Amino acid sequence: MDSGLSLARRWEALGAIQFRPLALRLFRFGTAYYRRHQPQFLADFVLENVDPTHTSDAFAGETEFLVLAREVLRITRTELHRGFPLIMDEPVTKRRLQTLRNLDEAIERLQKITRHSTATSVKPIS
Repeated sequence: MDSGLSLARRWEALGAIQFRPLALRLFRFGTAYYRRHQPQFLADFVLENVDPTHTSDAFAGETEFLVLAREVLRITRTELHRGFPLIMDEPVTKRRLQTLRNLDEAIERLQKITRHSTATSVKPIS
């Protein structure tokens, strides 16, 4: 999915938008996968695909990508807060807290990207 999204971003940057629906499906799959199996990598995956400061060919102006990213980051953050005891000096707790910090930073960055993309034209998926 990472390679497919990278390829789709490159084609999109060259003006070939016919891969955008497939890219959105790969992005949706990737966010679901990382949310469920590796939440510690979710923030990086999201930003790699929608943050132009991470990748110049990011899908930063694509409403569907931004909405999905915002939703999955917030849901994952909420899930990590619920039902898991935080025990001082436990490695699991430290990893969870770091993941939560990464998610918070990604949410904040996504808000800036969203504000910027609404100020410019947003291209819908056909």
